[in-house]
Amino acid sequence: MTGTVNVQETKGYNLLKGKINSGFIKVKFDDQQITLELEKVNSSMKIRGKAKPAIDVSISSEAEAKIAESFTTRSLRKQKKFQVIEKKAEKKMEQLMKTTIRKAQEEWRADILGVGQKLHKYHYDVWQTVKKDWDKGQNHFAEADIDVTANITINTTGITEQTK
Repeated sequence: MTGTVNVQETKGYNLLKGKINSGFIKVKFDDQQITLELEKVNSSMKIRGKAKPAIDVSISSEAEAKIAESFTTRSLRKQKKFQVIEKKAEKKMEQLMKTTIRKAQEEWRADILGVGQKLHKYHYDVWQTVKKDWDKGQNHFAEADIDVTANITINTTGITEQTK
């Protein structure tokens, strides 16, 4: 067994893989907690095909969400407020994904993301130079530069209203 994952790392993994049909992200707004319900998440991975010393990987996660719960005393029906909440949620998503990547690269030293499979399929010549030591030996996976970006669009506030 390579290692275990906690709830937050599982969320990060599922965001990285786009394997979320429903889930929640909690953020602070006006010093109050807001819960976003993720309704659809799509992720894509791009590899810039270059050989050693490090493989460049970019993972983009796009999500649609609604505000499921809010304890703020202000109305959330303005687009500017949505944008502030979206940015906070994107940072939270990126932090979850980065934590999972860090654990996979530094602690487990195992390619749980399928980067090697993408290299094999789309950059076969590069794969041939790194496959022997991909996630063992020199461990090129652990040395890969993996960048993540998140984009959330809030579609609705659900049934939330400002509280008194």
